[in-house]
Amino acid sequence: MLKHFGILIGLGLILATSSSDIVRRHDKADKEYLELGKRFPAVGKVGLRGGDGTLIRPDWVLTAAHVAQGMYERQGENLKVYFGGSEVGYRVTGVYIHPDFAPMEGSDIALLKLEKSVDGTTPMAINSKSNELNQEIFIVGHGDAKAGNESDWITDGQKRAATNLIDEVNEDKIIFDFDEPDNGTELEGTAGPGDSGGPAIITSNGQQMVVGISSAGMPGKRGPGSYGAKEFYTRVSSYASWIEDVIKNPSKTKALSAAQKAPQNKAETGRPSGGGQIV
Repeated sequence: MLKHFGILIGLGLILATSSSDIVRRHDKADKEYLELGKRFPAVGKVGLRGGDGTLIRPDWVLTAAHVAQGMYERQGENLKVYFGGSEVGYRVTGVYIHPDFAPMEGSDIALLKLEKSVDGTTPMAINSKSNELNQEIFIVGHGDAKAGNESDWITDGQKRAATNLIDEVNEDKIIFDFDEPDNGTELEGTAGPGDSGGPAIITSNGQQMVVGISSAGMPGKRGPGSYGAKEFYTRVSSYASWIEDVIKNPSKTKALSAAQKAPQNKAETGRPSGGGQIV
């Protein structure tokens, strides 16, 4: 999973907010994480430069605000969302960023309106309940990957997934860390450079539901993507009403306008390598 690395000033933490791929346990094979990733066809790649999003309606994608804002700066193929490894993307016609979003402050959530519905892919539900604490989650993304005790990243653009447990929640975020094998889940993992905007997912009564959106992270003992790394995902339940309002009444919601474009030479907010935010 990809993510972006930076500093969350309000917490005094060194954070990673960007796009990256899944970081895995060093005692597990990468192919297990690749296989797990196949279970989540609704997770797509936002643009060719990295970042992720989740199909939550046939023509709507949920992602991080810093990914959506970074995408809006781009052109051509980077204004599309790609599903299932296809080279044919779905063009984005509307970018809706939460009005309270501010780099380093929160509300890192956005919606992308697609030109047409995604064929053959079932949208994922969003979680509207405040029941996230201690739940096991799947985190999914495209981008760079490695083991928790390695320093070299694999960049292959393939989708991977891992598991983790939610350790903490607050009004805006769900929080979890990357435990070593003795304490972690069977396929424990964390996000790395390139997963920004990707989902944290729970399974409830056989239904996959998005509970979080990859937003920021704190490096572990040996730097980004190492054991002890802490992840901060936007808490979807806190924004369920906003999501529904935008989808039902997009004409009443102000889409991102040209006047809101950040300067081209301005550092993006999020994780490095693919539209993350330096928080």
